[in-house]
Amino acid sequence: MNFDSIMLAAVSHELQADILPGRVERITQPSPLEVIIHVFAQGRKSALLISLDPMMARIHLTRESRVNPVTPPAFCMLMRKYIAGAWLEGIEHPFGLGERVLRLTFLQSDSVRYLLFVELMAKHSNLVLTTSDLTILGAVKTITTQISRFREIRPGIKYYAPPRMRSAKRDIFERDAGADLPDLTFLSTSGASDWLMATFSGLSPLMAREAVARAGGSTLTSETVWYGLNDLLNAIRLDEYAPVQFTIEDGLAPGAYPVPLASIPAARQVRWTSFNKAIDDASSTGAIADAFTRERAAILTALRRALKTCQRELIDTSEGLLNADRAEEYKQIGDLLLSQAKEIPPNIESISLEDYFASENSEPREIALNPRLNAVDNAKHYYSRHKKARDSYERLIERQDVLTQTAQAITDAISQAEEALEIGELTAISAGLGWEATRRMRQHAAAREPEEDTVRDSFAGHRIHRYHSVDGWEVLVGENATSNDYLTTKIAQSNDIWLHARAIPSAHAVIRSQNRPAAVSTAALRLAAEQVARRSDAKHAGLVPVDYTLKKHVRKPRGAAPGAVTYSHEKTIDVTPAE
Repeated sequence: MNFDSIMLAAVSHELQADILPGRVERITQPSPLEVIIHVFAQGRKSALLISLDPMMARIHLTRESRVNPVTPPAFCMLMRKYIAGAWLEGIEHPFGLGERVLRLTFLQSDSVRYLLFVELMAKHSNLVLTTSDLTILGAVKTITTQISRFREIRPGIKYYAPPRMRSAKRDIFERDAGADLPDLTFLSTSGASDWLMATFSGLSPLMAREAVARAGGSTLTSETVWYGLNDLLNAIRLDEYAPVQFTIEDGLAPGAYPVPLASIPAARQVRWTSFNKAIDDASSTGAIADAFTRERAAILTALRRALKTCQRELIDTSEGLLNADRAEEYKQIGDLLLSQAKEIPPNIESISLEDYFASENSEPREIALNPRLNAVDNAKHYYSRHKKARDSYERLIERQDVLTQTAQAITDAISQAEEALEIGELTAISAGLGWEATRRMRQHAAAREPEEDTVRDSFAGHRIHRYHSVDGWEVLVGENATSNDYLTTKIAQSNDIWLHARAIPSAHAVIRSQNRPAAVSTAALRLAAEQVARRSDAKHAGLVPVDYTLKKHVRKPRGAAPGAVTYSHEKTIDVTPAE
């Protein structure tokens, strides 16, 4: 519900008649964006609601009770300090009817006046309390120069009117707003309403559609559309309001308006005696529809995130299966290393050996080696990889099947949620198929979570975590500055992949590439990056940029503190921190 300038004018017209002058009895703030001023006027109590909700920013009298927090928010305490017990003596449009800003004037018992500016501008809505000379005392939303370079709102500085973002537009309430209009003919009602929105300021989409509907005639021109807009504006000029509440096809009441609407069938409009009451009732009913919209958006977001996770796990599993298919290759390499161990010199990174398993006259097989191990130990390493790949094949096949079924279940749940029409259907989805799918994923979490093993003895007592990706790559992650330093300077080899969060403090991580950095899988890289992000200052962020490069491009400056390094040739991957 868009609270436009005509609605604001109608509300202020009624408020001036109903609660002026009135004494402020109580001030409450049920939520961060809602303030209620309880006023006693004309022998009755009234509650003036000011809502800064981005979707439903509005001001009106309300009869709906709201639960208040145990501890009042800071702005509520500020309001109580300055205007509790004061007289509400004025409600005005300080910057003209075209601006959605109201000014409430309060007179305290010591004859000091305070001003409350109500700015109803969608996501930019605000509530600002000032002294009579416009010095800001406080606001619901404090705006600094880091947030907006156009206008600051903070205690101690002067209050200024909100800037007009589109000054080239004509103000519909100016006397010559309709002068020298271009001679245009519109082929559709949408074209006419778009022209109105682009030409005049202070219009809402509903006002533009209503102006076109009031233009009449078979041909829409700029002149007839302007006359239709003037017919609508006469309600404000003459204070002739006849409030209605309009409904849409499903019977919900999403809005109210100060005058009957020509753009909506009369059968879907109900007359009300008070616009404040009409909009209060409509906003309460609209909140139900809004709750449904938000609930559906929340469920769809959760399901889509689960589907994305599932699809990512499927990719990782496919890579793991590719590695598992190499089980026989790893065994052959181990056999070749043992059979020709005497011919392999120590401390080398690779060697070409005669391949007994290939056909005759074939090329020698190039084998990557760990220079810190001898030939026998390198063979044992390849046998270990053979065993891991062989044993993981059946587990990965089972996991791939579960993930495929889960992805299909989540996809079906997304389709159901997109077609849902009421909260009950969303509840059934969240309790049924969609969450059942994610539950099955959680049941198999052990299969997809990286294996972790912290072994202090292997790293001279330093806290370094060891993980293995689904396809067998070893990942080491430091826990603190000294362990980061030891990992980077003492353990990592020149062709290992080194990781660190971009431009923020974080852990160091190393992927043991076995001198084959190009062969390191995406799954291993993502695992290492997620663990780095988890141990960074941005661990609560949605996405964290993590740099990675080869260890040979990482350098510790002379005299630098433990863990302090510089690096180059980096690339960046954005990841969600691991839980």
